[in-house]
Amino acid sequence: MPSRRALIIASPFEGLRGTLNDAKDMAGALQNHGFDITECYSSSATRSGILEAWKQLIAATRRGDSVVIYYSGHGGIVQAPEKDKSTQEKGARWRCQFLVPVDYDQTTDDDFRGILDVEISYMLRDTTNKTPNVTIILDCCHSGRLFRAPGYGDQARPKNLLDVQYHSTVEHLTRLRDAGHFRREADDVHGETTFSGNPHAVRIAAAASPETAWEYLNSRGKWTGALTEALVRVLDESRAQEVSWRTILFRVRHLVGSKFREQHPQAEGPETRALFSMNHVLSGALHLKFINALAVLDGGSVVGVRKGNVYLILPFDSQASVGEQAPEATVTAVAAFKAKVELTSMPAWAGVEQDGALAILKHEAVGPKLVAAVPLDLPGLCEAVSRSRYLCCRAADQVEPASLEFRQTAHSIALRNSWGIQLGSRPINEAHGEAAESFSDIVAVAEQFARAQRVLDLQCQRDADRLEHMVAIEIGVVVNGQPNRQFQKQGNDHVEEQERIYIHLRNDGRATVYISIFDINVARRVSLLNPDEPWGIELPAGRPRILGSDDFGELEGLGVSWPAQVPKHSPIEERFLFVLSSSPVDLRYLAESVNYDLAIKRDTSAATTAVSIQYDIVHIPFTVRPLGFVGDMPYDFQRLPPPQSANPAHREMEPASVAEDKSAISAQELPDPQSVSEGKSLPAYPPIVASKGIIGGILRASIPACVWVVNGHDEEITVVVSKYRPNRMLAGISLNASATGGGLDFSTTTFCSRATRKTLAPRDQSPASSRAVFPLWTRKEGFGVITIFRGPEKTLYIENDHIPLGATAYFINTPDLKLVPYGSDEQVE
Repeated sequence: MPSRRALIIASPFEGLRGTLNDAKDMAGALQNHGFDITECYSSSATRSGILEAWKQLIAATRRGDSVVIYYSGHGGIVQAPEKDKSTQEKGARWRCQFLVPVDYDQTTDDDFRGILDVEISYMLRDTTNKTPNVTIILDCCHSGRLFRAPGYGDQARPKNLLDVQYHSTVEHLTRLRDAGHFRREADDVHGETTFSGNPHAVRIAAAASPETAWEYLNSRGKWTGALTEALVRVLDESRAQEVSWRTILFRVRHLVGSKFREQHPQAEGPETRALFSMNHVLSGALHLKFINALAVLDGGSVVGVRKGNVYLILPFDSQASVGEQAPEATVTAVAAFKAKVELTSMPAWAGVEQDGALAILKHEAVGPKLVAAVPLDLPGLCEAVSRSRYLCCRAADQVEPASLEFRQTAHSIALRNSWGIQLGSRPINEAHGEAAESFSDIVAVAEQFARAQRVLDLQCQRDADRLEHMVAIEIGVVVNGQPNRQFQKQGNDHVEEQERIYIHLRNDGRATVYISIFDINVARRVSLLNPDEPWGIELPAGRPRILGSDDFGELEGLGVSWPAQVPKHSPIEERFLFVLSSSPVDLRYLAESVNYDLAIKRDTSAATTAVSIQYDIVHIPFTVRPLGFVGDMPYDFQRLPPPQSANPAHREMEPASVAEDKSAISAQELPDPQSVSEGKSLPAYPPIVASKGIIGGILRASIPACVWVVNGHDEEITVVVSKYRPNRMLAGISLNASATGGGLDFSTTTFCSRATRKTLAPRDQSPASSRAVFPLWTRKEGFGVITIFRGPEKTLYIENDHIPLGATAYFINTPDLKLVPYGSDEQVE
C-alpha cells in the first residue's frame, strides 16, 4: 500500500524565531493528512544533515508514495554584476538562489555551506524518479532587500540574507559538477532539469523571486511564517475536500496579502493536481475586487476573459455565506488584464468591499465557430461537429472555404487544415454507421485547433496599453554547442526535426520586463516554454537570458519534435508567441484554454496586481522540416501553396468557372478599396517604424488587415487584391497558360466574393496616385492574392501572386513583385 512521507526542515539561522513553530505546525497539518514525519530541526539542519535526511527519504520512497519536503528558514540570493562578461557572453546564470542551513556561518572560500537551487534540482529529480507525487514547500525568500514590514515594526522579520559574492557560489557549483554530483542518469528522461522545471513536482514558494517573505508575531503571541500560517489553516480547512494546489494558493495568497501586501506566494509545476494526489481537480477562480464601488475582475482578454462570461461569486471564507444565495457576475466590458462585471446582487458577507471575493466561471461566452467541411455520408461525424461549441459544418451553398476538412478515404477519416496538412486520423467501419460519440477523438483535435485561434489573434488592442521596450530577441540553431543559423524573422525561417534551437533575450532598456514564451505547432498545440517561471521570465535592464543554455552557460538547445499523427510528407508551420509585460502576469491559461476543453477542464487563478500593466505581443512564425527533407519551403513569401478554392466542388485547387460559381464577380465590377467598409479606415501609407529593439522584421498580431501597392512602372496598372485566386472563363486558351501569355485580359477574369480593384498611375507622373491601400480578409492565413493588369488595355501580367499581411508590393515591370514586410524601413526606388 502506498505511503505518505514528509521531511520537515527547520533552520533557525541568524535570529529567525518562527522556524521551529512553523515546522511543528506543518508537521501537525500533514499528520492530519496521513503523513509520516521525518524531522530535521535546529542543530540537525546543517548542510550535510539536510542532504543526508533527503537522501534517506529517497531511499525509503517507493512508486506510488506521496512525498512532501518542507523547509522553513532563511533564503539567499546571489547575482552577477551587471557588467559581468561571463553572463553577458556565455549566457550563464546571472542569479543563483540557495537555502541557508544552521552551519552556513562556517562557509569558507572553498567550502560553501548553503544549498544551491541547482543542488535542489537534482535532489528533486532523484525524488520524482522514485515517485512523481512530490510536493516541495519553501517558506523562505531570496530577496536581497532588508526593511521592516509596514505596521509591524520589530514584530516582523524578513526571511532572507545579505548579499553573497556571486563568484564564490559559481566556483562551488563548478566544484560540485567536476566531482560528478550533477551527472545525467541513464534512466532520467528529463536530463539536466532545473529545480523549478521539474514536470512532476508541485512547488510552493513563499514569495516571488524579487519579493520578501516574512515571519511575524501573530495575535496569539507566536512567531510564525506568513506562508506557513496561511497554508496550515487552508490545509486544515480542506481535509474533507478535493481541491487543487492552485485553488489552495489562491486562498493562501489572499490570507498572506491581507497582512503583507508585497508578498505573493507562488504555486508552480502541476498545480492543478489535488492535494497530495496525482488526480487533477479542475475548478477555476478569479479575484473579484471593488474599485471605487465598481466590480472588477482581476483578469482580462489576454488571460481569456470574454464579454458575456458569467461567474459565481463566493467569499474567501467558506463559512461566511452559509445559507445565503451566491450572486452572479456577468462580464460587460473587457480590457487587457481586467474586466468590468455586473452583479445580480451585492454580496452580503462582511469585508467583501475591502477584500473582494472569488469568481468561479459558470458559463463561458464562445466566439464564432470554426467552419469544417464534413462528408455528408458520415452522419455520425456531422452530428458530432454540429454539437461542438467550437465547430460548425460548412453549408452546401457556402462560398468561403472551410478552415478544416474531414477527408474520407476507404477505411479512415483524416482531419486536414486549409493547407492540406493532416492533423489527425482514425479508422471508420465500412458501413459508416458510427454514432457521434465514436468520432469524439478526432473532433477533439479539431476543437483544439479552433480554440487556438484566439491565441493566434492575440494582439495589443490599445496604444495606451502598448509596452515601450528595448528587448532584443534572437533565435537560432545550435550546432556542436555553438549558435549557428539565426532566424531572419521574415516568415520564412526553418528548422529541421531533431535540430536544437536557442532563444536569446536581452533587455537593452532601463526597466525590468517580464516575458512569457509560447510555442504553437501546426495542430495548434500551445506549449508554455517557461513553465518554471509562470509569471514571466524576469529580465532586468542590461540582463541577458538564453533558453537552451544550462546552469553553466553551456549551450545545449531546446529540442524540436514532430507532432504526433502529422505525416512527415512536407514542412509544417509553427510559431513562437512572446508576451512582454511591465509587471508579472500568470499566462498559463493561454495554453490550458487551448489544450483542454473548458467545458470540462478549467482551473485558473490568473490574478494580477492592481497596477496598470502595459504589454506587447510578438509573433515569430517558422516552419519545421521533416528529417532529410529536400525541397522548397512551402511557407516562403514567394513560394506559398495556392490558396484553397472558394468553390466546395473544387477542393483540389482547380480554377472554378463562372458557370460553376454563381457568386463570381467580373473584374470590371469590383469596387474601389476605399468604397468598402473595411477600406475606409485603413492608413493611406505603410508605417515606417522602429522595431522597439526586436531584431529583424517580426510579424506582429497588430498588423492592420491590409496591403499597400506602389506602381513603379512607366505606365498605369490595374491592381486587384482578393481573398482567393481569380477564376476565368476562356475560349480556346489553356487554363494553365502562362500568366504573362497573350490573350488573357481584364474582361475574361472573374473573382469570388471579396476583392477590390484600383488603377494606379505611374509613379513619375503622379506619386500620390501611384500608391493605394487594399483591405485583406485573410488575417488568419496571413496572405492575400494580388493580380496585376498592365496598361490601358489591362492585359494580365501577374496572376495569383501571394502578398503577406501588412506588406508593401512594388511593381517595377517584372513578373516578380518586390515585397517589403510590415514595419520595415526599406524603400524601393
